[in-house]
Amino acid sequence: MFPERFRQVEELYHAARESAGAERAALLSRADPELRAAVEALLAQPERSEFLDRPAFESAPSRLERPTVTILNTGARRAPSRPSTIPTSAPSTTSARTTW
Repeated sequence: MFPERFRQVEELYHAARESAGAERAALLSRADPELRAAVEALLAQPERSEFLDRPAFESAPSRLERPTVTILNTGARRAPSRPSTIPTSAPSTTSARTTW
């Protein structure tokens, strides 16, 4: 992003943050589509304090596309990985012998 474009995004972002409702919509509607999209993406981000005030394990599932939780029980073991095919014979390990 070029410095001038960054300045435009920054100015519009701060102006939009300070306004609400119809005023914010009118302000954003006057911007070009690319600038508007950049500012709307920034406005959609959660407040910094919302994210940092919670433990990571509470925030993580909401940040995933498909939230999942894995519960590990004490003493549980995962099965060892196995190759899908097992070679029937081992490769030859003979080496040439050099005599001096």
